[in-house]
Amino acid sequence: QDEVSLVLLSWQGVRFPSDLVFGNDIDEVGEASPVPTMAAHVLRPWDRIIAVIGDTKTDWRKEDALLALAAVRRIRRSKKTPLLVFTSDREFVEGNLGEMEDVEFEIIGNSRRLVLDEIGPTDLVIAPATVLRDASVATKWRMAQALTGMNLVAIAGPRRMSISKGVTRRGIQSVVQAGM
Repeated sequence: QDEVSLVLLSWQGVRFPSDLVFGNDIDEVGEASPVPTMAAHVLRPWDRIIAVIGDTKTDWRKEDALLALAAVRRIRRSKKTPLLVFTSDREFVEGNLGEMEDVEFEIIGNSRRLVLDEIGPTDLVIAPATVLRDASVATKWRMAQALTGMNLVAIAGPRRMSISKGVTRRGIQSVVQAGM
């Protein structure tokens, strides 16, 4: 374990309603992983990266946002790709992104431009898992429809990968073992 810095999982993407109600294998592995976890659903090459940074108001959310930005930096290092960043904290992103060439920002809350409306088949979407998990049921439904055939990466810190908000097998087992 000391030499592992990231667990990378292949992922089918957001599935509604099953993932919302019953959890999924990504949640189970990610909640048990002592190192950051990345779930990737990559189907084809991409021409643009869309980073959805999410909330950075708590330390652990900030850490997950930093992991997403690190993934963006590494990918852009290997292939110069335009980047669209959705964030509520532009200063945080600018201070942690590195190369700012060909970067566009959309400040969440100040615009009617919606992330799902911006995503195309040749984009790669990168987001902390909390962005997906914390979405409303209606938004999850829209995401499941919009992201089915898209390139999507979710990332989270140790023991925090949870996409579904559902009950995982691990959670069910712990309840059964407790005799409830």
